[in-house]
Amino acid sequence: MSRRLSFGAASRRIAFAVALAAGLCAALPQSASAAQDCRAEIPAAQLSGAGEYRFLGLHLYDAQLWGSRLPVNYDTHFALQLTYTTSATRERLATLGLNEMKRLAPKPLPDSLIARWRDDMLKAFVDVAPGDWLCGVFLPGTGVRFFANGAPTATIEDTDFAKAFFNIWFDPATRAKTLRAKLLGGSS
Repeated sequence: MSRRLSFGAASRRIAFAVALAAGLCAALPQSASAAQDCRAEIPAAQLSGAGEYRFLGLHLYDAQLWGSRLPVNYDTHFALQLTYTTSATRERLATLGLNEMKRLAPKPLPDSLIARWRDDMLKAFVDVAPGDWLCGVFLPGTGVRFFANGAPTATIEDTDFAKAFFNIWFDPATRAKTLRAKLLGGSS
């Protein structure tokens, strides 16, 4: 009898391991595809740095910064990829992003500009759930191209918007100072 129970428990463990492995394998192509689609925009992409963002102890997302030349700067192509560990609506992401862009701006932003940038962000962003990826690719002299889970969502041809957006993470006054240091690979 104990042999039978032992075999049953072993079978369940094997079935669980196989199901887990199958689930992980099914998830890998999407994750790799998302990263590859985003990084394909970056000539000779190199990882600058990576880290996680926490707010009040809650892990919100993991970030990776890829550049065509290191250290990353606004003269080169780069991609900032965020992999979310929590859910958020695109409206919430746009609101939080705009609040930071306004806070970090050297002077007050006109209401008309804020409205335009909000519309642009709502076109570029999607609702996210744990495991979803959003990626912004900085295009020098052009603006930014956004991807969601590997698929392009929008290109915003506005270099002022692009710099204000990426300054959420790169400005020395960012709220994510630890993440900034990790992303910039110590070149901050």
